[in-house]
Amino acid sequence: MGLGVPITKVDREAILEDIEEKNKVIRNLADEFETVLVPLRRMRDEAVGTMSQADGIHPDRSQHSFQARLWLEAVGIKAI
Repeated sequence: MGLGVPITKVDREAILEDIEEKNKVIRNLADEFETVLVPLRRMRDEAVGTMSQADGIHPDRSQHSFQARLWLEAVGIKAI
């Protein structure tokens, strides 16, 4: 399920750079507040690849479920 707007390789790279800058802030906040940080995008990309998404950025429905299981496991909750 895509957004209906094609994303070019250049757009995708710019978007991913922007996301990485935001992720740096999130990592710093997690460190500052001593909280669990679950790097879902990295974990998902390692498991299923970045191009498995229709636009290379947003997860599809099955990947949402996968990410939910990763998060639950990371915080110590057994997924059903």
